[in-house]
Amino acid sequence: MKNRSKMPSSLSKLIITKFIVGGIFLIGLILICIFFNDKMFLALAPGAFAMFILGDAVVTLYNCLTDNYVVVEGKCIEIETTRIKKRIKSVCLDTRKGRVRVIVHFKLNTVGSGDYVTVYMPLSASVYEHNREFVVNEYYAVDIVRKT
Repeated sequence: MKNRSKMPSSLSKLIITKFIVGGIFLIGLILICIFFNDKMFLALAPGAFAMFILGDAVVTLYNCLTDNYVVVEGKCIEIETTRIKKRIKSVCLDTRKGRVRVIVHFKLNTVGSGDYVTVYMPLSASVYEHNREFVVNEYYAVDIVRKT
């Protein structure tokens, strides 16, 4: 594993977003406790969400600071989309070790065939082999460099 001196911007953006969302739920929990102190059961949902999101943010931050993630870089050779909405379902990358198919979980419209894609995924991510391709279903962030 390479020694990384600086965390990539997409990972730092992900961690900051997780801390902000967790903080918003924490503020909601505090406001519910202040204004509805006779109905404390209303605070269970934002409290659970805040604990889950902030815990996930801390684990992600720890993994990124201790370099417990894998970087997969490759050229996009195929994009699988849905039939009606044309939303991207998966992206197939050509890497040095073979083909890697990344299942997309969020809106990713900026990738095109021939672009260079970098995927950051935890060491604990499950990687499956299907039709001589590695299939990745869990990742932290995706960086895309457009072809020129």
